[in-house]
Order: sequence, then structure tokens, then C-alpha cells
Amino acid sequence: MKEKITIFWLTVRGTGPKRISISPVLLIAFCMFFLTCIATSGFVFYSFQTVNSEKGFSKTLKNTISQQNMEIKTLNEQIQSFADKINVIKTRLAKINEFEDDIRIITNIKKKNKKESFVGMGGSMQSDAELDQFLKHSDTSLLREMHEQLNQINSISLTHHNDFEQLLKILEEKKSFLASIPTIAPVKGRVTSQFGYRTSPFTGKKEFHYGYDISAPIGTKIVAPADGVVSFAGRKGSFGNTVMIDHGYGIITQYGHTSKALKKVGAKIKRGEAIAEVGNTGRSTGPHVHYEVILNGIKVNPKKYILD
Repeated sequence: MKEKITIFWLTVRGTGPKRISISPVLLIAFCMFFLTCIATSGFVFYSFQTVNSEKGFSKTLKNTISQQNMEIKTLNEQIQSFADKINVIKTRLAKINEFEDDIRIITNIKKKNKKESFVGMGGSMQSDAELDQFLKHSDTSLLREMHEQLNQINSISLTHHNDFEQLLKILEEKKSFLASIPTIAPVKGRVTSQFGYRTSPFTGKKEFHYGYDISAPIGTKIVAPADGVVSFAGRKGSFGNTVMIDHGYGIITQYGHTSKALKKVGAKIKRGEAIAEVGNTGRSTGPHVHYEVILNGIKVNPKKYILD
């Protein structure tokens, strides 16, 4: 007769102990079945949790990838926009270069150095098909090209700045020179005697007249034919009351027989500004101004300078 294992347990009702007899083999089988059920339940629960966790991770990963793709697309658009702006700046610089060329042609001022030429960049990179290629090369070729373009723009803008400073300086010098040329008549009136040989109204003999006599009523304003500085204002021999203006560049103008000077020595004068009044002082036969142009110490024909 095989041995059996007896199991006792008590109930809460106090009816006495209960018991059951079971063979060792069956007990072992039951225990193994029970442990197997627990292990299986644990595995199923773990697998369920793992699957749910992987689903959540997969969803998070997809969201992250989607967000990164959006950021890459935005970055792509920003880089493209930046490249377009670089092209706009280069186009403007090219127009400035053309404008400078026009000014130099008009003023006959040549360039010292040939300027760099611009290399265009840009092109759309918005398609998904090019995204991978963009990601591979955005940190190398495109960004390197943009960096080189910025360096080029900076270099050319500095060259333009220096060239324009030089051009402006030359133009200022030319402007000053042009403003110093006596191009208008000092008085509106009748020319009574021109530059050259004439018969002297005092001696009746032939003599060389070094000025330009313009008749006008006493008190008529005499204006400066160009910018300059009053270098003399006073009595000067047969010229009577005389005013002289130094225009620079070796140019001096003289106004004789005036009734009075309106500017003192050292006064800065602009073209068209009144400097004296017509008179009849000195050796004169009537109210007029004796106008002379002296270039590098030599008296020249004033008529050649009067343009109005």
C-alpha cells in the first residue's frame, strides 16, 4: 500500500479540523502546475507591459522624428532664404559697381584695380527627394559656400568703400577746381573795351589792354565769377579802388575803378556773391569795371572764361 500525505486545515466556524489525503506524486504534480501557472501569468504580464512600453516608445520616437523633420525643413527654408538674401545684396553691389563705372566714365577717372566678380548661389532645396542629400552636405558644401560668399561680399564691399572714398576725394577736388574757375561775368552791362590791342582813350596811341571793360551805372553790384578769398581791397594806382580775389589753383581775378568794396581781405566768397560796386575811380573815362583774369601770374583773356 502506497503512502499518502495528509493535509489538515481549520475553518473559521470551529467545526473541527478538516483533512485530505493525497499521494506525493499528485501533490508534486499539483505544485508544479501551480508554479507553471504563476510563471506563465508573470511572463504574459511582462510581455504585455513590454509591448505597451514599446508601443509608447515607438510613438514617442515617431513624434520626435516628425518634429526633427519639421525643424530640418524650417532650417532648410531659412538657409535658402539666407542664400537668396546674399544674392540680393550681391545684385545691389553689382549695380553700385555699374554706377561707379558710369561716374568714372563721365569724370574720366580710371580704376586702379579690377574688382572681383560675383558668383551666384541659391536654387531651391525644398523637395523631400533632396532632403537626404541636403542633410549630407548642408554642413559642408552649402554652408561652406555661404561662408565663402559672405567673405567675398565683405571683401568687395570694403573695396567699393575704398574706391568710393578715393572717387569722392577726386570729385571734391574737381568740384573745388570747377568752382574756382571764373565762368560768369562780374557785371551785366555793355563791353566797352576788350582784351588785346586798342587805341588808348587818354593818349590816342596803340596799347595792349589786359582787361575787359564792362560799362554799368555807378553802384551796380559786382559779383564774384567763382569761389575764392578776397586777397586785396583798396586803392591801387590808376585802377582806383580795386578788389582782388584769389581763387586757388593759380587763378586770380581783379576788379578796378570800383566805387567801394563790399568785402574785407580774407573773406571767403562764393560764385555770384556781391564783392563791390561799379564806380569811376582812378584813371577812368566813365563808370565801369576793369576786369582781369590772372593765371599763374600771366594776364589772360577774360572772355574765354565767361560762359553766361
